Amino acid sequence: MADVGAQIKEFFAQLSTRINMDVAKGMNSTIQFNLTGDGGGTYHIVVKDGAVTVNDGAAASPNMTMTVSATDYLDIQSGKLNGQMAFMSGKMKIAGDMGLAMKMQTLIKPAPAAPAAAAPAAAAAAPAAPAASGVGQQIKDFFTKLPSLINADAAKGMNSTIQFNLTGDGAATYHIVVKDGAATVAEGPAATPNMTMTVSTQDYLDIQSGKLNGQMAFMSGKMKIAGDMGLAMKMQSLIKKA
Repeated sequence: MADVGAQIKEFFAQLSTRINMDVAKGMNSTIQFNLTGDGGGTYHIVVKDGAVTVNDGAAASPNMTMTVSATDYLDIQSGKLNGQMAFMSGKMKIAGDMGLAMKMQTLIKPAPAAPAAAAPAAAAAAPAAPAASGVGQQIKDFFTKLPSLINADAAKGMNSTIQFNLTGDGAATYHIVVKDGAATVAEGPAATPNMTMTVSTQDYLDIQSGKLNGQMAFMSGKMKIAGDMGLAMKMQSLIKKA
């Protein structure tokens, strides 16, 4: 395997071919990568009107700066290391536009994977799912069991209030207080939430079931975030899937 420095140079040489143009459309952003340790270096990319240019060295005024070891960044791009977990554990640090940071996993497409073997024909047809209860009841059930879905490792050291404004069918407002590895749930708005999420009830249920990607929901405008964007980045790992 090539050394880390060579892999990093190759990654940035190919980066313009791995940009997701649907995500890049309408963007006008400069992103700087401070890569530390073995094989490290500084690069910046300019994403503008669906195209990207890659440059060695620091940018004059980046919208967002990511600092991470070169090895960890390669692991993030190969899928060996989860980007959100790297951020939460302190392996990756973000300065600047946190909303832009949330787009990074979908802005840069992963390296092409080897073709998977064809699935057996018998596995193609999944059994019919049982009829679901109404959206309003499903969301009540979700928030009732939410304390048991909190990832204690992700919640460790947190002291945050998160408000959920759920719209449409089954509309409701809830807030949770995450403190010292545990969570309490209450109906209604919080006095001073650190972060507020506004999303339709159905879309939020789909996010929690894995049918809808949370980052794609945010980027497409289905989900809106106000307040602490760093806290928003923790949400997928804070709440375990049911």
